[in-house]
Amino acid sequence: MADDLLAAGAVDDKAGALERAEQLWTALHGIVAGRRRQGRYVWHRSVTDEVTGMVAIFAGASHGGLSAS
Repeated sequence: MADDLLAAGAVDDKAGALERAEQLWTALHGIVAGRRRQGRYVWHRSVTDEVTGMVAIFAGASHGGLSAS
């Protein structure tokens, strides 16, 4: 994942890539854990949309911070 982030230009160096990959992994785990224990909550977005959005945020260019746009 870190290599992919580096190749996409989302980060400037290997250390940044490793850090961002760890953050992305944590965020994706949160999506899965939240869905698994959803109880009666009705999610308004599909899990695919949630994951795609999260990846877009973390794979965004490193300049200007994280952004889905």
